Amino acid sequence: MGKITVRHYLNTKLKPEVCNDNYICFPIYLTITVNSKNIKRKSHITEFVSAKELENDFVDMPQIKTHLDYEADLITRIIRLYISDIDNRAIKNNLVSFFDLKGYNSKDNFINLLNAYIDFYSHSIYEAVYNQCSSKIENEVFERLKTVFNFADKTEAQRFFSYQNPIEEADFIYKNLSRESIEYLVLRERLKSFLATYANKTGYDIPLIDWKENLIQGELKAFLETYRRKSEYYIKDGFSIDKALIEKYISIIDNIVNADDYIQIAKSRRTTDF
Repeated sequence: MGKITVRHYLNTKLKPEVCNDNYICFPIYLTITVNSKNIKRKSHITEFVSAKELENDFVDMPQIKTHLDYEADLITRIIRLYISDIDNRAIKNNLVSFFDLKGYNSKDNFINLLNAYIDFYSHSIYEAVYNQCSSKIENEVFERLKTVFNFADKTEAQRFFSYQNPIEEADFIYKNLSRESIEYLVLRERLKSFLATYANKTGYDIPLIDWKENLIQGELKAFLETYRRKSEYYIKDGFSIDKALIEKYISIIDNIVNADDYIQIAKSRRTTDF
């Protein structure tokens, strides 16, 4: 496989900021070496830090230290996957099209694909899951448009189908749609809350490779099992998240993440407020 090195550094060529204690601070970048080939990338961790903090290994900034250590491990795991795909002749050349606005324009295709792999496998699965959950709800809405909804009057219907707030959306779904749509609503919103928890821990929003390597499922199950707040607008009386539903949620996410058309799912954008 060859040696893999992932190291953080401060990009002093960019415009600095004045941080705490009047230190001059710079954005964090990465230098990555794989098989004697080097790339430089902006870190996902957006804080500006000083040279002193970097030299002291962020002893006074434990969360940033944790996030940077996680990022180095994350990228190392992605690179190992990339090298494994090369060795097994299973390279995913189509990943260069995942981020349409990114220009992978190196003359070395190894570097282009390496950057594409890092971008793809570090991106969050949340958008894809949100899109699919919303699509399931939307499909039922449009099917039921053929019948009569339980609206008080035409004005209420028009207000809902404009830019309604999340509470109105949840009330509508509970009033009019099936248990399955309610489950998709709750999964969508619970995953959003979990995303915030995971990002606080790692600095990243549920990366694809973490799900692929089964590093998230246990934490998500525990989060769903222990989260008991009843004040959430989308949790109504009579609805509970039991172990069977949690396993169903894990299966739903697995099916989305492992779908043959996952790239298209992840790239799609919602067209309604569902």
